[in-house]
Amino acid sequence: MYPGRTLHYASIAVTLLFLTFVAGSTIFAHHNSSVKYNTSATDSIAGVVTRVEWRNPHVYLYVAVESLESQSAIWEIEGPPPAALRRAGWGSEDIQIGDQIAIDGHPARDSSSNVFLMNSLTTTDNTIIGMDIGLASVPEADESITDRATSLEGIWGTIFDLKANMLLVEASKLALTEKGRLAVESYNELTDNPALNCKPETVPKAMLYPDIKSIEIGDSIITIRSEAEAVVRTVYLDRNSHEGSTPSSNGHSIGRWEGDKLVIDTANFSPHRQGNATGLPSGSQKHLVEAIELIGDGSRISYYFELRDPEYFEGNISDEIEFAFRPDLDYVDLPCDVENARRYAQ
Repeated sequence: MYPGRTLHYASIAVTLLFLTFVAGSTIFAHHNSSVKYNTSATDSIAGVVTRVEWRNPHVYLYVAVESLESQSAIWEIEGPPPAALRRAGWGSEDIQIGDQIAIDGHPARDSSSNVFLMNSLTTTDNTIIGMDIGLASVPEADESITDRATSLEGIWGTIFDLKANMLLVEASKLALTEKGRLAVESYNELTDNPALNCKPETVPKAMLYPDIKSIEIGDSIITIRSEAEAVVRTVYLDRNSHEGSTPSSNGHSIGRWEGDKLVIDTANFSPHRQGNATGLPSGSQKHLVEAIELIGDGSRISYYFELRDPEYFEGNISDEIEFAFRPDLDYVDLPCDVENARRYAQ
């Protein structure tokens, strides 16, 4: 047990579930958390918050932890992205400097390092910051919000689906080509990860993150924004070819309406070291088809994707998830902070 766990638990009001085991850590962090942290071990620390860093791609808390010898040391606590917490109703103002907190999670592999990967956080005040915000929770709006969507336009909370996410995390689960196998084997998490330079994940992975999405519909373009990594996609409704488009990490997207369903065809992806899965790049033949449709009473939309990239894996990857309508939330554009992103590798 780590020092500082002598917090009086009778006064603890709320426990926030931030991550679901190791898989959740990897998905949220867009890196393999087991490189820096011992994710097979769990432990606890407690102390007083000295600093809150609410930035993309990760929330960091700095906590003064008192040892058994009554000596205080500052610990760096890595949390999930701000958008993942906002989706669950947790805001930057909910943890303040001077708050006493207890944290469960994973210690560093380097036992002399005062860094920690957060699994859960417990506060000592009586304010409910948010309940049941684990990855699997459904980010529905409060019952007092009765508005329903009449189109795809609006603010949406991604409903987390572990199976769909892991399809685009674990390259070992795919039928890799020889080039794909060599790419994965040569991948170095601490030097090759594009996230360390604030290069965001590509679609469809960015669409699956448990964050907040914004969809704006115009006559000739549709704009889809994903808050977790400030990904902005433009879907062109007035084009029927990718010819002449400029390659980009999220490709070139053409949309068409099939009734009320939006079908998106995306190609012309530029190279990205994690374009298909961890260590598995995007190739020049990468092709993505997506379908987005309002379902039920207007409280949700379905999102289907089918991905192929024959340069790196055989066959197709496909799955379907849902987004929940969140008219009670605003989309917040929070750019990636390079210093924050690279802290993982230091």
